[in-house]
Amino acid sequence: MEIDKTTLNDSSFFDPENDYSIFSKLDFTQTIGGREMLRHFFSRSLNSVEAITGVQQTIKTILEKKGHWPQMITNGTLMVIQKFYEANIDQIPSHPSATSAYSYKLFHAPDFSLVKYSTSHCFDFIIGMLQLTYDYFLYDAPAPLKNILI
Repeated sequence: MEIDKTTLNDSSFFDPENDYSIFSKLDFTQTIGGREMLRHFFSRSLNSVEAITGVQQTIKTILEKKGHWPQMITNGTLMVIQKFYEANIDQIPSHPSATSAYSYKLFHAPDFSLVKYSTSHCFDFIIGMLQLTYDYFLYDAPAPLKNILI
């Protein structure tokens, strides 16, 4: 079954003005990106029983592993990484020596602080994602989940 935009609008599935819309009742996301990803998944229909079963198994697996979510991945971590990529920082020396690293730290102190702070969050995110991937692949993960994590 194909669902077009008119059908979604008529059913008020995504009605942002309505706290009683179906989407608002199913949306437990905590980030804007997560909400948009959920909206994307709900706006396209699944065409086969295997696809529907795969999504059901994925949701079941995620809910079973909810307690194993790495504590180092938070909304704050994602926000810091996003702000870093949006920031306009001065060029970091490509082959730093002790002198050039110190001069960058001294003459570009705000940028140095941002890079240092963001790097620690970035590594926390990478380690957390590796741990998350390992936890979900430890058991036989459903195909849709494997496609996302690979």
